[in-house]
Amino acid sequence: MQTCHVEPHKQYPPAVIALGNFDGVHIGHQALIRRGLEKARSLNVDLAVLFFVPHPLTVLHPENKVQYLTDLAEKQRLLADLGVKKALILPFTKEFAAKSAQDFAEHFLPSLGTRHVVVGYNYTFGRLAQGRAEDLAVFGRQYGFTVDVVPEQKIDGRRVSSTDIRQALHEGEVEKAARMLGRPYRLQGRVVAGFRRGRELGFPTANLAVAEEMVLPSLGGYVGRVPIGSRTYGGMMNIGYNPTFEEKRRMRIEVHILDFDGDLYGQPLAVDIVGRLRPERKFASRDDLIKQLKADRASARQYLGL
Repeated sequence: MQTCHVEPHKQYPPAVIALGNFDGVHIGHQALIRRGLEKARSLNVDLAVLFFVPHPLTVLHPENKVQYLTDLAEKQRLLADLGVKKALILPFTKEFAAKSAQDFAEHFLPSLGTRHVVVGYNYTFGRLAQGRAEDLAVFGRQYGFTVDVVPEQKIDGRRVSSTDIRQALHEGEVEKAARMLGRPYRLQGRVVAGFRRGRELGFPTANLAVAEEMVLPSLGGYVGRVPIGSRTYGGMMNIGYNPTFEEKRRMRIEVHILDFDGDLYGQPLAVDIVGRLRPERKFASRDDLIKQLKADRASARQYLGL
């Protein structure tokens, strides 16, 4: 994907512009992107996705902790997989946030070469989020671009949103989250050194350091798929505090990769979480824990069809 940092007063070639935060790139976002690509093909221009960096909430409400389903790099990867070839990156500042909705539509969007805009039904823009998706269509008629407003997408009769996906993950409902995302939720980070206790128990683990702003599922054991090189392995993952052993409460993400024997220290690693095994619990003894881990491994193999 071509990445372009938006520069003031620069004129850009004609394009269809997709507006939104796209956290998670869930099935609602995917419908929006498909609509944008169709329009871009009909106009013989590119579809460009506009990203505000950093997230507007971190600028407008720095006191609130923002949790992400996808960081910028992951968003771009997922959007590229959908066929998007261009990303526009705009630094989000308090000065930009002070622009009126009309200024955004009259001056900013035309400066991007906007021929057409695609937005979700709940999109807002301009100072104090005063502009709504339907307002953008009115402005477009004045300032030379057309607008598609993509309606809400539903799963099991309920609308799909990044907020609902976060809630599902916080409740450990990873399969529900996957239906809304259109794929399993992915956790990724770098493998760091641990206590090697898993190896002592016969279940060596990769300890995954994940950026603190990323959403984590609730504490417990999970089943996942782990891509390494050209192969994808099954895995069982625990998110928790190791209550059977730990006196100092430090949350850890540990992944036991099935049928894998290799050194991953210092390397990036991703886990696509496909199911939940059980909540976190404290075991009476080391032997009880090993017995449970063996049962978890059997359940993980069955879940993955291994």
